[in-house]
Amino acid sequence: MKRVVVLGLVGLVLGSLTGCGGPDVAAKELLAALGVYSETIEKKDSPDRQRAAFDRGRTVLDKFLKLSKEDQERMQKKYDADFKRARERFEAAKRAQVLEGGAEPLDVLEGVFK
Repeated sequence: MKRVVVLGLVGLVLGSLTGCGGPDVAAKELLAALGVYSETIEKKDSPDRQRAAFDRGRTVLDKFLKLSKEDQERMQKKYDADFKRARERFEAAKRAQVLEGGAEPLDVLEGVFK
């Protein structure tokens, strides 16, 4: 919980320092939210906590998707390795949770990134 709060505060600080944010801030905030969501799955947090992290990820994704298509593509290319790592971490956490008999977690990036 503390980590979620700290990451949220970091996002607010970064956003306030650069005005309305910008493409880099939006991409970094999305990567941080994906990391927090994967962590809740890895730690086998309660479904409520996982859902809260998922909702936060979708909110940040919506912010990212409001960027121009050019900025989105530029950030996807710039942070390609980071997005791939985030995707792999989520997939591994999801697999582990399903193999242990848990519910399949929702995918924050479903239909958006591959």
